[in-house]
Amino acid sequence: MARVIAASDPAYGELFNAIERSWFRLEALQRYSADADLCRIVALGRPLPRQDGPWYDMLRTHAAAGRSLHRVHIVEEPHDPYITFELAAYRDTTAAGEDVRIVPTPAGDWPVGLPRHDFWILDEDQVWTLLYDDNGALEAAEQVIGPDEIAMHQHWAATAWRAAVPWAEYLPGVGLRQPI
Repeated sequence: MARVIAASDPAYGELFNAIERSWFRLEALQRYSADADLCRIVALGRPLPRQDGPWYDMLRTHAAAGRSLHRVHIVEEPHDPYITFELAAYRDTTAAGEDVRIVPTPAGDWPVGLPRHDFWILDEDQVWTLLYDDNGALEAAEQVIGPDEIAMHQHWAATAWRAAVPWAEYLPGVGLRQPI
């Protein structure tokens, strides 16, 4: 039976602290719950305040230990204010050691061969799909346990990675400058 962990459960955060080699994250949603004020700041062309704290400390620790931290976000174009906020927020995760990449796609279209759900792959073989409420707030993660399903998620991760553009290269191509 698949294990489900509530996003509020400390065991969810421990999944990321415990990685030994790598993680991969696919982001397919076009909107997650976020601070509306931060979205407005970016929409007005202002830089986000620097983000720091336990998540960024963990990223730096993993990167310093040589662990691979990969994230791919499928991004519909043209961007809405939320996606512009997301792109700006990646400044701090990339600075902390995460390799963030973007798969641009026209609005209303979807990249062939990629799913429409978010997931994590931890240490190449632990797969967790993410469950959200209607406002994009993370509710839980559900572990994928079937070998065929795990292989499919690994395939999707490889497909997304090949299709993705590095974050820093993507920004100027769409008229956004890398936030400082």
